[in-house]
Amino acid sequence: MKDELRRIEREKQEAIAKKAEQEKIKENAAAYLSQREGLMSSICNSISHNIVQADKFEKYFQDYKAIIEQGPDAILPYLKQTVQHF
Repeated sequence: MKDELRRIEREKQEAIAKKAEQEKIKENAAAYLSQREGLMSSICNSISHNIVQADKFEKYFQDYKAIIEQGPDAILPYLKQTVQHF
């Protein structure tokens, strides 16, 4: 009977230790996923920002090309505005 009680107590302690280990793994996994989610959000935000910047550059470049294609007469008003600001 005493042997049976010791075995039950030992199994109980092993189960408690295993549960504590699983909880620790669960906490570590949650922390890792939280960090990774933050990293992925940062990467996505950076990519999104760069796409917006590329779109703006493309628009400005198209406007620049259109002005250049119109020739020197089209550029003079812009130059006069720029000189007046200084």
